[in-house]
Amino acid sequence: PIASVFVLDVSGSMNEAGRRQGLIDSLYFLAGSDDSITGRLARLASRERVIMLPFASNFLPLQRFDIPTDDQAKAQTFAQIRHYADGLQMEGRTRLYDATLAALTLLAEEKAKNPGYLYSVVLFTDGQSNEGMDLAAFQRALWPATRNIPVFAILYGEGNVRELEEVARLTHGTTFDARKVRLPTIFREIRA
Repeated sequence: PIASVFVLDVSGSMNEAGRRQGLIDSLYFLAGSDDSITGRLARLASRERVIMLPFASNFLPLQRFDIPTDDQAKAQTFAQIRHYADGLQMEGRTRLYDATLAALTLLAEEKAKNPGYLYSVVLFTDGQSNEGMDLAAFQRALWPATRNIPVFAILYGEGNVRELEEVARLTHGTTFDARKVRLPTIFREIRA
């Protein structure tokens, strides 16, 4: 099974150019809103663990979702995720690298206790980091256990693509441009 931290950029810049709606659409997609074959393959799976880590100037409270195996319970969990997505408010600045490092550290600790899962960080952002550590500080703060957890960055804006590609490279992840690549394609690749 998969365990992921979804690092959600809820800074004020995510209000621009439909980015907030793009983030909400992504969470809806993962929570079963698309009944096509591709949508069913890409949605969250039974026994999957997801931790939502919204951030802006600060980290907001974590929200955990464990995807049940029972279809009715799974539908209820998907409804909770969609409700959670609808409630996201975008304001503040962007502490991108601090949030990404916090997610990696959390998962490295989880992986040490429970190695039976595949761990990853999925970063939803417009790529405009303007507070907290920079890329160089992020690189220095990575330790071996965090480098073995891939970061998949999904971009909703034109922020610093080069730096996010470096984060993905350092962690053996990938960067996707949600403005150019369809969500089913992105999530199918992440799951592969």
